[in-house]
Amino acid sequence: MIIISESLYPSESSEEIVKLISEIPPLPDFISLKGPYARFILKTRIKSISIYEFDDLEFSKAFEYIASVHPW
Repeated sequence: MIIISESLYPSESSEEIVKLISEIPPLPDFISLKGPYARFILKTRIKSISIYEFDDLEFSKAFEYIASVHPW
């Protein structure tokens, strides 16, 4: 199963977002992460996408963990 996280924030916040991401604790062994992937939109905003992958049986634990550490 996967959870896709999308975020949109002003480009001038990029340094703060990088700092927040670097402070997130390592993922539990049962979750793998692809991303975050980012792109600029009209040079004023940044869209970020992260894909969290895990076994279907771990959905509740994975959702709870991702919701607790996601910086935005």
